Amino acid sequence: MTTVLASIDNSAACRPVLETAQRLAELLHASVRAVSVREDGTNTAVEIAASLGLNLRVLDGDPIEVITAALAEPDVLVGVVGARGTPAGARPAGRATMAIAMATAKPLVVVAPDCRSSGPQVGSRVLVPMDGTEASAQAMQETSELLSSAGVDLVGLHVFDRLTMPPFWDQQAHAAESWRREFGARFLPASASPLELRTGSPGARVVEVAEEEQADLIAMCWSQDMTSGHAKTVQDVLDRAHVPVLLLPMERIVTPTSGQADP
Repeated sequence: MTTVLASIDNSAACRPVLETAQRLAELLHASVRAVSVREDGTNTAVEIAASLGLNLRVLDGDPIEVITAALAEPDVLVGVVGARGTPAGARPAGRATMAIAMATAKPLVVVAPDCRSSGPQVGSRVLVPMDGTEASAQAMQETSELLSSAGVDLVGLHVFDRLTMPPFWDQQAHAAESWRREFGARFLPASASPLELRTGSPGARVVEVAEEEQADLIAMCWSQDMTSGHAKTVQDVLDRAHVPVLLLPMERIVTPTSGQADP
């Protein structure tokens, strides 16, 4: 049977991580494997896992190496980890979380401690930001098909910045509607909601639309490149979102779970 790997610790994100993993497992017809890397006291993690009916496997070693290796197991479809941030204000995802995200070839869901959603379920909504590149289109198609067939409502989003603003934006409404239909037809299944269009900072607009649409998950693909100037949209969304964020490596698609992001 396929597996959703939930990596937890004694942080505030422990319960949201496990609950998100359970929802994903139900949606994907998979089981949950809960693991934790040994640290000073694992009682909180053990107790929370037990309260949700899960057995926690405690592992030894460097957290980044151990969790990356656990994600590489053939039966693992997707991993779920905590952002290790603080509930108030800005909460960067953390060095270990991002190191795992950059190292794994598997889709990874990052869950903040103050998460307002425990992930997608049948009838829920998933926001799928799209940049219109061919690299993200392939990943987008696989994710869209998987989630749509599982009974999840998809909401597509494209954000124009000052460099990509099309000429029609301040002109006749029918031109924008025509562009919206063509773009949505390329990247979303027919069952998806009409494509949302926004302008401005992509990260901020993604979080805003997720709130407006009451999304339970934001699905993004990314290049796993965190060098200066890269993946800014991904980092902004991880810092601000109040729902789980699914990250999919664009060039190493290994399961049918996917999304889109700033390469």
